[in-house]
Amino acid sequence: MNEKINPVEAVAKAFYDLQDGARGWDREPEALKEPFREYARAAIALLHQAEEARQIGITPSL
Repeated sequence: MNEKINPVEAVAKAFYDLQDGARGWDREPEALKEPFREYARAAIALLHQAEEARQIGITPSL
């Protein structure tokens, strides 16, 4: 089990799983998964920005 975890896919699946009536990520069509991947990419980018700001001593405004 030397499989690498794709962070975008993991976060997208977590967002999907929060929905009422989620049937299972693996069962959903790609067209339904893609918006969750976009949300995941945006969330990951925001986390990276916050980490970079923290490292240089800036408190990001939300």
